[in-house]
Amino acid sequence: MDDDGSSDRKPPEGGQATESNSGLLHRRRYLGLVGSAAAALATTVGTGAAAEDYEEITVAAGDSQTVRLSDGETLSNLLIDITAPDASFHIRAIADDWEIRNIGFRGNWDSTAKENAIICQVNSSNATGLIENVYFMGSENDDTYPGITGINVANGHAGDLEIRNVNIQNCPDNSIYGSNPGDSSAHPSGAGGGGPVVIKDSYARNSRAGGFRVGTDGSRVENCVITECDKGLWGYYEHIEVVDSDISNSHHADIICGAPDWQKAQNAEITVTNTRYGSENNRGAAIHGSSAGTPQRTEAGDVDGVPLSPEEAASGSSSTPTQPDDGSDDTTDDGNEGEEGNENSADEHLLSFVTEPSARYAGYEFSAEGSIEFTEAPAESPSGKPIEGGTYVAEDFIEEGDGDETWRAGGVTGGGYGDAFRVAGAVTAIDIEQPEVMWVELDGEEVSPETVVERTSGDGDGSEGEDGDENGGDDGDDQNGSADRSNVIVIDANGPDGETSFSFEVTGDIEHTPYLGSQVGTIDGSAVEGTIESGCDAYEFSGEITNFRLAGNADVDVEYDVR
Repeated sequence: MDDDGSSDRKPPEGGQATESNSGLLHRRRYLGLVGSAAAALATTVGTGAAAEDYEEITVAAGDSQTVRLSDGETLSNLLIDITAPDASFHIRAIADDWEIRNIGFRGNWDSTAKENAIICQVNSSNATGLIENVYFMGSENDDTYPGITGINVANGHAGDLEIRNVNIQNCPDNSIYGSNPGDSSAHPSGAGGGGPVVIKDSYARNSRAGGFRVGTDGSRVENCVITECDKGLWGYYEHIEVVDSDISNSHHADIICGAPDWQKAQNAEITVTNTRYGSENNRGAAIHGSSAGTPQRTEAGDVDGVPLSPEEAASGSSSTPTQPDDGSDDTTDDGNEGEEGNENSADEHLLSFVTEPSARYAGYEFSAEGSIEFTEAPAESPSGKPIEGGTYVAEDFIEEGDGDETWRAGGVTGGGYGDAFRVAGAVTAIDIEQPEVMWVELDGEEVSPETVVERTSGDGDGSEGEDGDENGGDDGDDQNGSADRSNVIVIDANGPDGETSFSFEVTGDIEHTPYLGSQVGTIDGSAVEGTIESGCDAYEFSGEITNFRLAGNADVDVEYDVR
């Protein structure tokens, strides 16, 4: 069966074709609409006020659509409307280093067949996967087993998978079925890949079979609420942990360890820490620890960050506002962004690299014609996290300039945190590895890396140059301002499925890229439209994409700050 986890096991493969694109479009690709999800949808993307926050896909009655992620791809900010009778939408990530973020399903899953809304695995042991901020209400009309599974982790999962801030309810076959990677060689699917599955800050309710089911060493359920399921938490194989969670009102038992079906399952172990639950069944296996008391949390809103609606999930907002780590304001309200504690000359700047909460190990480097030192920004990130350089000792660095006076610095951050530097002199270059989850701020203002270089090159006195060239005169021969067009979109319709039409607008400038693309689209100011029968079209642009429309079958790849 196409959505059966056992059929999706594949060993790591080398040499993906996308790696040969000379860096123009490589591993870090954003999927607004990709693959067969774009096929035949005649999709209206981002209608109304929601256009700034997420894209909306409406699945027709009786239709079933599937998105497939490849290595390094991200699927994010989608509202998937399956309210039409027998409409369904599947997400498949059988690859390495992928992310699924901010996905809201609107409507009931009508099918009673054994299916998976999301099926995933990380193929390689040194790769990762992330599922974050998902809202899925399953089948509220029929809870007959097996039916739908919210998230199914396939047998071949070998890497590290983290699932956080998901709200999955009413699934006849587990909200999260994550034990397949622990299968033994005696299992019909063969021995599992053994990769850990970590579920954090999430909610499951009213699911048959189990709420969260995991079964590999290193797997953990942390700060979760599970209620009204057949089996609340099910540690099926190996040794898993449950920490800081509330599990209640399960029909069989709140915590179940092991299973009689497989010899390996009879040796399962669960370690319980600071978790409140009412009942347990060890099935001959071992549960270490005991309940911390009567469960206190039973609602989705009791878990910070869990989305309470499909719109909330798609837009990336959380169920409760993020509170600062402490109550101190320091100097954030005295209006001194341009002069904050600045005892140095006017050519010294505060340079910050800030991340989205979903960012992990986001690296960056920059160079400057003057001294660099770690510092702490006076304001927190939008996620309420500190912005301070030098905290990741193993990765953050500053290299003092040699004879040419060029200093270099860089580091790694993520999780909504940021790094900050005090820089004297002009910033000459900035390289951000994951621009989709990291941005740069100059003196507290979010700007592009190119803008940082431009503004600091003038040392604060006429940074636009005497000729009015915003690039400081360095690129005076670039009459159409292509230096600002650092983003690329590629629409690839190389499949055999006929004609694909598209249109979109950008908030800045746009032109066909000279590097690839058949240049079939027509550009009218900041708007583009075109039709592809077989081939691809590509554009360089500045700003953001708006009002994107696609009818037909195509892969749409967007890369920011590629040069």
